[in-house]
This record gives sequence, C-alpha cells and structure tokens, in this order.
Amino acid sequence: MIRIKNLTQKFGRHCSLDDVSFEVSKGDLFGIVGPNGAGKTTLLRILATLLKPTRGEVKLAGIDVIKQPDRARWKFGYMPDDFGLYPDLTVEEYLQFFGDVYKIGRAECTAMVEDLMALVDLQSKVSEPVQRLSRGMQQRLSLARCLLHDPEVLLLDEPASGLDPHARRQIRSLLKELRDMGKTISFPLTTWLMCTSSAIG
Repeated sequence: MIRIKNLTQKFGRHCSLDDVSFEVSKGDLFGIVGPNGAGKTTLLRILATLLKPTRGEVKLAGIDVIKQPDRARWKFGYMPDDFGLYPDLTVEEYLQFFGDVYKIGRAECTAMVEDLMALVDLQSKVSEPVQRLSRGMQQRLSLARCLLHDPEVLLLDEPASGLDPHARRQIRSLLKELRDMGKTISFPLTTWLMCTSSAIG
C-alpha cells in the first residue's frame, strides 16, 4: 500500500532523510520510529504530497505521489500534528464543510457524518462548537475528517500528542478498530511509545 525507495530529502546542507526505503502492506498499522528531528514528519509530509523530495520513489496505493499528487490525495487522509480546526463551526458544520471540499453529496455526507460520529464517539457533540471540545475530542474529530472520503491510507502525525492517558487509550482503540476495518495507518512513534506501555496488537 505504501512503497518508498531511496527517499532523500535535503534542506540546504542538512539531510533530513537519507536513502530511506520500506514497504507497508494493506491493513498494516505502521509506526515510524525515531527521536525528535529524525525526519518522521518530513516523511509524512512527502507522502501527503505537501513536500517534494530531493530524490527517490514514493508510491501510495500504486500511485506515484510525486508525479500524480492530485490522484494520490483521494487515496489518503492526512492529520498533521498541529491540525487546523475552525472554532466557530459546530462539529457537524465542520464535517459538512470538508464534505463539500471532497465533493460529497449532501445526503451522502450527512449519512457519513452520522456513521463517523458513532465511530469516534462524538454523537452527543454534533451541535457543539469545535472550540468547546476537549483536546482529545478535537483529535477524534480531526480523525473523522480524515475518513470522510473513505481513504485507503491514514497518515497521522503524532495522533496522541498532548492527550491525557484516558484519551490516548481511546485513540489507540480507535486506530485498532480502523486497522481491523482494512485501513492502512502510518504514524510517528516517538510520542506513542511514551503514551502506552504495550504495543498495539
């Protein structure tokens, strides 16, 4: 599902990624391990078509991310560490907005929002302004937004960042559920190793 070969990214004289190669199979929950500054976020940004690498090959669901970025964007959902939320919108309005961005019909989007709210356990918050949600709820809302267009791959940058232990366990359980649904999930593992004493089974 993800294939990276000889990927290199340089910023001036600094080499953030040096000849990186690996493959991720469909349905894998794949942690990118490394200390802060190791290039994990840079790698995700390349996968998410936000950064063009210095050299190398990057394919996602069989699509060349570098040569066909527009096509690749329909195959993944990307949640950055500092995700953007529109605080004055309600949860439902926020998801409907992104449904419009993905050109999902209103009736289909409404049904999808209901299903996603059940999945991330935010049914009681659909009319709540985003700014009133806790950090953990905002993380789950952002994850729901990534799933609106039913992507095959999820690229999540530090999904447990800034969460308390209970919220971290909720995110871990949610990612396991998504993996069991056939989603391929990739995320940096620095914070994850600190937020749980056991691996995701």
